[in-house]
Amino acid sequence: MKDRIILIQPKNTLSLNIYPPLNLIQIGTALKAAGHEVRIFTCPTENNYLPGILQECTDALFVGMSVLTPEIPNAVKIASTIKENFDIPIVWGGWHATLFPEQMAQSHLVDKVVVDEGDEAIVRLAKYYRTHGHRTGDKDKIITGHNKLDMENLPCPDYSLVSNIELYINSFLPDKFLEYDPRNVRWLPYQASRGCPGRCSFCINVVTGNRRYRHKSSDKVVDEIKIIVSRHGINHLKIIDDNLFVNIDWIKAIARRLIDERLGITWDAECRVDYFTENKVNSECLELLVKSGLNELNFGIESGSQKTLDMIKKGITPQQSLNAVRKSADHGIVSRCSFIIDMPGERPEDIFETVKLINEIRKMPRTTCGVHTYRPYPRSELCEDLLKRGEISQPSSLEEWSDGDYIKQFTYADAKRKWQKNYRLSSKISFYQNLESGFWLRPHQINNSLARRINAFFMDIARIRNHELYFGLPIDRYLFALFKYCYYRYREMRKKT
Repeated sequence: MKDRIILIQPKNTLSLNIYPPLNLIQIGTALKAAGHEVRIFTCPTENNYLPGILQECTDALFVGMSVLTPEIPNAVKIASTIKENFDIPIVWGGWHATLFPEQMAQSHLVDKVVVDEGDEAIVRLAKYYRTHGHRTGDKDKIITGHNKLDMENLPCPDYSLVSNIELYINSFLPDKFLEYDPRNVRWLPYQASRGCPGRCSFCINVVTGNRRYRHKSSDKVVDEIKIIVSRHGINHLKIIDDNLFVNIDWIKAIARRLIDERLGITWDAECRVDYFTENKVNSECLELLVKSGLNELNFGIESGSQKTLDMIKKGITPQQSLNAVRKSADHGIVSRCSFIIDMPGERPEDIFETVKLINEIRKMPRTTCGVHTYRPYPRSELCEDLLKRGEISQPSSLEEWSDGDYIKQFTYADAKRKWQKNYRLSSKISFYQNLESGFWLRPHQINNSLARRINAFFMDIARIRNHELYFGLPIDRYLFALFKYCYYRYREMRKKT
């Protein structure tokens, strides 16, 4: 009886691969608990993954692939190769599958599409294939999971299912807190809750019905963290939940147990700025969280323009953002603030309002700001509006999503798009703001003293430009690109020697 199941994380065209695939780890853990042998391939970290995948396909029950939109080109290549060599079912899941199930079901590369959360659905599907086998031409391709899973019943994620998990644990984090942390940081991502009740018009949680907030019990969270720390010797946890602080009493219960357990770990998480009130994230709460190991908070501030914030239904004000960052700084917590500029309908004055807010935030200690031009998440409200206005086009098949122009349109931060009325301005602002934050090369990341000084010089120029709101004659931008290329080449050569 075939019991082996292959799970694949395709390569991302954006080369974002520092996180282990927690979704596949969670699904693989559920399959393992059901008695299956699971093999996870992380293609971004494996140079010659196709022969290994094909070898494992020889006697496997099915292949599963979880895909984001920028992973489609590599996923299609992998699936095509498998189909050319084996008559084995390929099951697709992930955000892209949830957004376009009917479209994906039309492809000959797709045998099943799992919509929404697949933790339980994948186990049911494995039981079906074990009992009935693979039926070529099955027209009932779409399997609906649901986003109302009782997270208390989910097994503790088994990170060892990823054979090279140590590569991730020891990988470099771009987080600001590392500038103040002398430790050799060993880290892993963790998920304690799912769903976000927000209504942001650029977010896919709204259109996928993922607004219902659910979480594990505080005891289950800490018990799982204890297991992860014991098994892998980590000292930092990246909690990747979309909106961790919805239930503040639950967070406090977790913090108290972390303190009692004395695990010696730090942690960071996302938080909304409007949660910083006397009734929710107040000074007493922050003191407790810091004592439990909190060292960094990630804020999706998005804009300094109230007009833009209202347009994207963010539900916050610039003053709330300043308040959240200030209170975090008062308690020694690093603030990582993210911004989106050149939203559809934004004017230059809206973009400059964002720059002014960033300049205010930078006056406070332990802060960093990441700025990107707007990228449309497929099926989100803003993206649908662009489609209706004819300012963006969308593929009609899975295979068409492999087209580089489509991938660039939906995912590349620096791509010029039809609706962008302020591209020259916004591209310069996002570049200089990210340069000042050390987005590409952080000072503590550079070992060579000369390179560190050169990088600091470019960061200083960016700081002056951002403060003076002057973004003309960007010759330094091109010189920095040359320096960055040379340094990356130098670093790669040092690795080989």
